[in-house]
Amino acid sequence: MKKRYLYPLLISVLFISTAISLMVGDINVDIYAVRDWLGGGPSKEGEFYKILFEQIRGPRIILAAMTGFVLGLAGAAVQGLFRNPLAEPGLLGASNGAALGAVIMIYSGLASTLSYTVPLAAAFMALVSVLVLLALAGRG
Repeated sequence: MKKRYLYPLLISVLFISTAISLMVGDINVDIYAVRDWLGGGPSKEGEFYKILFEQIRGPRIILAAMTGFVLGLAGAAVQGLFRNPLAEPGLLGASNGAALGAVIMIYSGLASTLSYTVPLAAAFMALVSVLVLLALAGRG
């Protein structure tokens, strides 16, 4: 597939998966409510959908994207550092660091009060574990 078609296709998949993520959950939402919320127009359920999208599903989508970005960045950093296209983030402990961050949030009890802390802690600890290992390696 040519690069000319790849990027528009990937952006389309991103928008479609975001819309599906806004619609699917314990409370199923129709596409028209998502369209009304994204467009800023009035919807029949109004305030309920605003709270649902802005406080529950929106942060979930943003943190999922951030976690994917950090893990992808860690993978690119590992491949560049070792000059090996087969290297992966688990080699430097990014996956284990992310798991540690998630477990700390779950055991501390913060996961039950603030739902966004688990993926945020996972992304943060993945980044911290890679940075600590790079600092200890002292490359240069």
